[in-house]
Amino acid sequence: MALLLLLAFNWFILYQLLQVLTDIFYHPHYVQQSAHVVQAQAAHHILNHTNFLTFFGHYHDYINMALAFLIVCGLALLFNSGAGEWLLRFIFGARKAIEREKNRLEPIIKTVQGTINDKLKLKPIENIRLEIMDDPMPEAAAIGKNTLIISRALYETASDEEIAGVIAHELAHLHNGDSNRLGVAVGVSIITITITWLAALIATLAFAVSAMCSKMKGEHAALFFMFIGFIIGGCAWIFLIFAKAGNWILNLIMLFQGRKEEYKADKFAAQAGLGAGLVSFLEKIKDLKMAGKQPIGNRMYATHPPVMLRIGKIEEYLTDTES
Repeated sequence: MALLLLLAFNWFILYQLLQVLTDIFYHPHYVQQSAHVVQAQAAHHILNHTNFLTFFGHYHDYINMALAFLIVCGLALLFNSGAGEWLLRFIFGARKAIEREKNRLEPIIKTVQGTINDKLKLKPIENIRLEIMDDPMPEAAAIGKNTLIISRALYETASDEEIAGVIAHELAHLHNGDSNRLGVAVGVSIITITITWLAALIATLAFAVSAMCSKMKGEHAALFFMFIGFIIGGCAWIFLIFAKAGNWILNLIMLFQGRKEEYKADKFAAQAGLGAGLVSFLEKIKDLKMAGKQPIGNRMYATHPPVMLRIGKIEEYLTDTES
């Protein structure tokens, strides 16, 4: 649901941006006024008598809707493809595992896959791509359809049993499709980021033009462009605030949904019989995650629930499994 809201919001703001650009560069009223001010009636005549532009003028609402829809869907599909998975690995700063790392981790992955198959009757994920992230924090991540990232700190500090628990948790994200949704969310969010930067640039340029024209007294062209620059700049800032506020709210919803998915992945690991190793790992990192009272902003933007709550939930799952 949160992902659908994110897709719909990005489609809406992209559609609105296309509508604004269409009104600025095509709308007959603006064309006529601009042509009158700069005495370029020939350009206006050409615009009004071009078949393509005439067709576009009649159907630009539907064309912009379709174009925005195609761009949003295209980015979603791109980040749900092999190319998108490669880009996400690049963003994470992951590299290929060297032979020594493969020799230790690949047998653990194979064992965990077998355990999941035996306990939960799920088919093993084929062609898992093992990547290493040279990060000082002991952590792991699942990306796309089959990428598993292990940090070097996790490799160095965790036992095989703990790594197995962590891997089971990450494989849960792959089995549940969480990693695919994450890729789509990142890809679609590029629209909002691009639009906010574009809106800020348009606003800055429009206000600059308006300020320059305000100094050119007594010229109709200067007054016209000063007014247009002020209107466009103001609209761009309103658009920028709307896009940022909407994206901020939707990101909070996505993070809230993501924290719920973390609990589900923990339960998955416990049901697969690997919860004890995951608890042992979380016990190791709890001091890293509890460095003083966290401000409300940090808690709202947290990608994972509090460590002790996770430990408590896993222990409940383990108790239920044993009984």
